[in-house]
Amino acid sequence: MLDDTELARRIRNGDQQAFRMFFERYHAFLLHYLERMGVAPEVAEDLVQQAFLAIWERRAQIDPNRSLRAFLFRIGHNRALNHFRDTRRLNSDEALPELLDPSPGADRQTDAA
Repeated sequence: MLDDTELARRIRNGDQQAFRMFFERYHAFLLHYLERMGVAPEVAEDLVQQAFLAIWERRAQIDPNRSLRAFLFRIGHNRALNHFRDTRRLNSDEALPELLDPSPGADRQTDAA
């Protein structure tokens, strides 16, 4: 079994098997962490996927001497905070009044466009 430092090195070099091992090792932990933050399970699953995707997309920037696990959890945490912020904005009456109280005929205007 590879340690996290070796996984980070291999992921940085594009090793998909190492990435799969990293994913399998930390997927459930990150999911549970986000759910404990109060993120709905289906949203948490999406955020976990996004966090792992961000790791893979930024693999060339990975520093094997720094914790890849901590980086993953920081990405997940930040995405959860962004989700809470965006959800609060969407639920605010002032944020998008045109969506909450559409003017009569708005759907006809859209159809005509």
